[in-house]
Amino acid sequence: MPKPNQNTEEQEELEIEEELEEQEEEQEEQEEEAEDRGDNAEPELNERNLSAVAGEEEEEQEEEEGEQQNRPGFIPKGRFDEVNNKLKSEQEARVRLEERLRLLEERGGSKKQDEPAEEQQVDVKALRRQRNQAMLDGDLDKVDALDEQIDAIVLQKALEQARAEDTATTVQRAFAEAVADVIEQYPYLDSRSDAANADAIDYVVAMRNSYMAKGDSAADALRKAADKAGKLFAPAAAEEEESDDQRQKQVSMRERLALKRNAETARRQPPPMNGGQGNRATGAKLDPKSLSDEEFGKLPAKVKREMRGDTL
Repeated sequence: MPKPNQNTEEQEELEIEEELEEQEEEQEEQEEEAEDRGDNAEPELNERNLSAVAGEEEEEQEEEEGEQQNRPGFIPKGRFDEVNNKLKSEQEARVRLEERLRLLEERGGSKKQDEPAEEQQVDVKALRRQRNQAMLDGDLDKVDALDEQIDAIVLQKALEQARAEDTATTVQRAFAEAVADVIEQYPYLDSRSDAANADAIDYVVAMRNSYMAKGDSAADALRKAADKAGKLFAPAAAEEEESDDQRQKQVSMRERLALKRNAETARRQPPPMNGGQGNRATGAKLDPKSLSDEEFGKLPAKVKREMRGDTL
């Protein structure tokens, strides 16, 4: 079903063509009238008459004006200017109408190029029906012409589909590379990672969609969004790492201080009062289990207390 806009444009084109035809007919009628009046009589358009029309030899024109007006081939200057100006106006109007018609045809052609694939498919089917009918009629020339049109449409469709597939593959590859680069640069944007930052990821998705709406490709939009998110969310991660380092430094400092205090305390302890160094000064330790009751009874009371642990 034709669209209202298309009907309007076709009607406007028809009106312009009719107007051009009317102008041509009117111009032909004017030329015929001029011939009937003798305005275009070529034998009398001599040098003198042309000079009079151009405004030359004004003095001779005034003297011979009466005689020349009586001649059948004489063209008065006023009449010549009137006809000439009218022809110029009609030519200018014709040029304007032709330009307008050309613009309408170009606009109609561009709309035909933008027709959806369904309408193009209908055209191909119609061409195939025409081809089959031409084959039945035995019109081989028409069959060849229709075959060329059908092949051209099918080839154009195949090329467009191939270009679309190549473009989609290129876009997918570029986007995959952008995702890998972003995750490597900003690990907290990896949704599969334990260190993923959900707020940062949501921010990147929103900004990516915004950049794509403005005309950026998916890969470029992702990179821009990730760089912008890095300025907002990366400082928090850096501060967290810095705080971890500070805590580790504080723990190490406390350990060193504790070791230092323990060493200082041990240094201040008085030496043991054993009367000497080594086992020779302290004597060999006795094992109570290896002593008999008689031997144990002969031990000094001090040794017995040490063996029982009574001394501090």
